Amino acid sequence: MMYRYGLPKIVGVSIKSTDGSGLPLGADLIYAEFDGDQLPTIYTAAKIEIPLIAGLAVLDDVKYAIVAKAINGDKDNFVRWRFQRPSSYPRGAHVFSSDSGATWEEDTTRDMRFEEWGE
Repeated sequence: MMYRYGLPKIVGVSIKSTDGSGLPLGADLIYAEFDGDQLPTIYTAAKIEIPLIAGLAVLDDVKYAIVAKAINGDKDNFVRWRFQRPSSYPRGAHVFSSDSGATWEEDTTRDMRFEEWGE
C-alpha cells in the first residue's frame, strides 16, 4: 500500500538479510522495480503487486527486511508506504532510514502494510 508525493520515478523494492537486531544488512537478496509515478497521490493508496523473480529460498525463523525506495527521489518527489498503528505484526517492526540506508532506526509502534505470497 503506497502513495506518492511529486513524481518519484523508479521505485526499487528488495528483500535483504538483517543483522542481529532486525535492521537491514548487506546486498539485496532479490530486487524489482516499478514506476512510482503511477501511484496515486497523497493520502490515497494503491495496493501494488511487485513480482520478484523466482529463486529466493527463505528460511523459517529468519528475519528479513522488505526495503522500498525511490531511486532518484528527493525532498519533493518520493513515495510513502502506508502503515498500521498500533503494531499488530508480532514478527517484525517498521524500520526506516533517512540517509539512503547508511543507518537505520526502528519504530515498534507501527507496522508497514504488506502481503507476501510464495510457495
